[in-house]
Amino acid sequence: PARAESGRKLAECECHAVPVHLTDAFNVKEHALALEHNFPRAVPEPVLIDHMSKVLENHGFNPSTAINLVSNCRDELCRPFTEYLDTKWAKPSFNIASLAGMVFCGRTGFKAAMAHAPVVDGKERYVFWVAPHIAFSGDNEVGKVWRPGREKASTACGALLAVLSEIKAGRINVQLDPGDIEMSLLKQHILSYLKYGHEPTLVELTYAVHECILDEVRNTAKAAVDLELAEYVIISGIQVHGGFSKTVFWPGSILKYTNKGPPIDLYEEYAASVSDWTNSGMDEWVMAEELAAIQSKERSCRLAASTGDVEALTKFGDGGDIPLSKVLDHKKQTLLHVATI
Repeated sequence: PARAESGRKLAECECHAVPVHLTDAFNVKEHALALEHNFPRAVPEPVLIDHMSKVLENHGFNPSTAINLVSNCRDELCRPFTEYLDTKWAKPSFNIASLAGMVFCGRTGFKAAMAHAPVVDGKERYVFWVAPHIAFSGDNEVGKVWRPGREKASTACGALLAVLSEIKAGRINVQLDPGDIEMSLLKQHILSYLKYGHEPTLVELTYAVHECILDEVRNTAKAAVDLELAEYVIISGIQVHGGFSKTVFWPGSILKYTNKGPPIDLYEEYAASVSDWTNSGMDEWVMAEELAAIQSKERSCRLAASTGDVEALTKFGDGGDIPLSKVLDHKKQTLLHVATI
């Protein structure tokens, strides 16, 4: 980007404390494209929290009326998400997390959190924020991340890489190990989300874990919540530890549950809010401009697709860098498929 070329910023390499130019560390545009290809519409975590909080406010969920329940991996790389959320809401969230972001606290854990929620106009309100995580290094190596004080690259998510190692070995131990309860439960729960005979990539496995977590939260909330007395929103996604030591969040599902019918999909409301996120104070992140520019083009494509304007969609894609047959909406349908429904 022009800003990156004119004012190149220095960063400290966390492992060796050697001054480097951010734009020399790796190809920024290639990294942004790779992120967008693997995790479409991912944005920096503060951006997601800021805009999602606006959407929640529109639906009556705010610090005075609701409690946040958060599940992400115990990895310290994931902690800034919760810290920023708690700061934004000026109140602590309730921890429902387990290894890899899984949610094993069950109805008892959910009801404990719900008992802490404000009661406003006779209703309790809960917001679930849940996500597994994955490393995606500046040179686009999946699973690799640099941590301060370590000479060699580390990994994330370590638990999912361990599962992947067993899959590659052709033998997964699903017996309950009292000395490794959460890892045992992780393997037991995830198996039914994997295609038999297919060896997933780490990206595919992470998406499968996201679906597993989302189903677990949906089912547990359905069993624990009385919708005559409460309403709630489930926000799910994937935390991606990208280049520049920055973590972005891929938004997967945003659904509001009330006693007035089927769940309400809030995704497009969020997408409209976040469409100009480069103006939200993240300009110090050089890659933000590249990522936002790509997402702006894709948003134009998505809007054309949602209205069935195949001609505009095709014209936009011709000669451009937006692969229309590969770009997915949040329901994982290609834009061309959406446009022709």
